[in-house]
Amino acid sequence: SLVGSEMCIRDSIYNKVNCCGCNACVQICPQKCIIMEEDYEGFLYPKIELQKCINCRLCEKVCPVLNRFSSSTVLDSYACYTYNEYIQERSSSGGILYEMSKYILEKKGIVCGACFDENWEVFHSCADNVEDSVKFRGSKYVQSKIGDVYSHVKDYLKKGKYVLFIGTPCQVSGLNHFLLKKYENLITVDIICHSVPSPKVWRYYLAEISRYNSVTNVQFRDKSNGWKNYSIKVNSDDRILLHEGKKQNLYMRGFLEDLYTRPSCSDCPARNYTSGSDFTIGDFWGCEKYYSIAQFEKGCSIVLINTVKGKTLFFNMKENFYSVPVPYEYVEPYGLHKPLTSSSKPHYNREYFYKNLEVTKSIRFLIFKCIIVLELKKRMKTAVDKCCKCFSNGK
Repeated sequence: SLVGSEMCIRDSIYNKVNCCGCNACVQICPQKCIIMEEDYEGFLYPKIELQKCINCRLCEKVCPVLNRFSSSTVLDSYACYTYNEYIQERSSSGGILYEMSKYILEKKGIVCGACFDENWEVFHSCADNVEDSVKFRGSKYVQSKIGDVYSHVKDYLKKGKYVLFIGTPCQVSGLNHFLLKKYENLITVDIICHSVPSPKVWRYYLAEISRYNSVTNVQFRDKSNGWKNYSIKVNSDDRILLHEGKKQNLYMRGFLEDLYTRPSCSDCPARNYTSGSDFTIGDFWGCEKYYSIAQFEKGCSIVLINTVKGKTLFFNMKENFYSVPVPYEYVEPYGLHKPLTSSSKPHYNREYFYKNLEVTKSIRFLIFKCIIVLELKKRMKTAVDKCCKCFSNGK
């Protein structure tokens, strides 16, 4: 029979819906016989050296796909924003993650989150001071590489340090499984996650945008036109290479329509509050329908408190930011509830996109063709078929 690790890895390779790329199996392996390799879509999947495997089955034990947590109940929910307007303007929503990070760092703790590397790819790292934690600020619409961060988090926790870990629900679930026990000094925050796009697609897109110029800054949520009308902005020193609104930018449209998101996002292993996180945070779209607070216009966070530990922490640090209680039913009407409880649905042109990714001369044109041109053709064909059917029926 197949050994445990081979079962897990083989399932991940041949049915990619079964792997969220959290890296827990790689970091737990005592033999270091599992590595992550990028597939043709640009996502990382585990590969095992079977000759080194000792059949300890730890990789199975820590897999968040094979071992899913039960759903938790939201204890409280708040609309929040930082009193620091500079931070609020430069954060994706209300700047609450900055305030949480500062609180933990003031206790000599550690913050772990997603940041850019020198090539503008996204990975997770740790920071022990406010200056370094700034790199975690702002949304990154690319799946981050976890690397060995879980192992570092465990080391910090065993030393008694507070650790704040910020990630997608599947990354938080992966960490909680990897640790194999609960730590009171660990605080976890998952973001309201639509899905995670391919790092390879982002790499190709950025190369096309920059045209060999040196990229010096990337903002997925530039607020110069307002929080709700955010745009994606790419700079090369003082030169703007790209500045497009979320509805006009093709990369954002392809992401939001799930043209190149990870297969596991179609069966998310951590949806419906099953990541084990203390907090769930996102944009509180529609907050102005319930609260006439001018400051919300610069960005407002919805903070969902999922654990008693999270509730205690929130009340200990709430004097650092503005907060107002929100009935949970306010979350649902503005699209927040759907990504919290439902998996994404792959775009019907996803296969066509990846089939043509390596041969296209322009990735922007390929995205445009998949989500606009082919969609128009599909609608026209449907309309023509309907007319023909009516005509044949004598209508």
